[in-house]
Amino acid sequence: MLGLTIKKRDKEATLLTSSFSLSILVLWLGISWASTLGFFLHGLTSLLVVFLATRNNALSKMEKVTIITAGAVSSYWFFAMFIHLPHAIEPALFTASLGLYLVSLFKGIHTKSAFGYLTILNVEHLFALIKDFS
Repeated sequence: MLGLTIKKRDKEATLLTSSFSLSILVLWLGISWASTLGFFLHGLTSLLVVFLATRNNALSKMEKVTIITAGAVSSYWFFAMFIHLPHAIEPALFTASLGLYLVSLFKGIHTKSAFGYLTILNVEHLFALIKDFS
């Protein structure tokens, strides 16, 4: 995802995709202090996604709704996990984010620079949904 985003030469998308990629890499290391850092990096980047999507006028209404929903669901999930409420988030929120993502895929969001970080967020939502039902 990071390579595809860098090819599109959008600084915001490259920053967001790099931040998500770095946070996932740091979480996989398994070092407690590094995992905490990766966790906070992921949560703050999710908030940044929402903020930047609301300011971006080049996106269509559907693309804005998809990006803001994915970022907001991820931010809400981060804060629920941060205050130790792992079951505070409803699976319907993950499902709504995934549904909007699939609709946007068919409408051509895969050609936009937001595709990288949007895919990372929605794969995360898919894994959380699978974890909830297993």
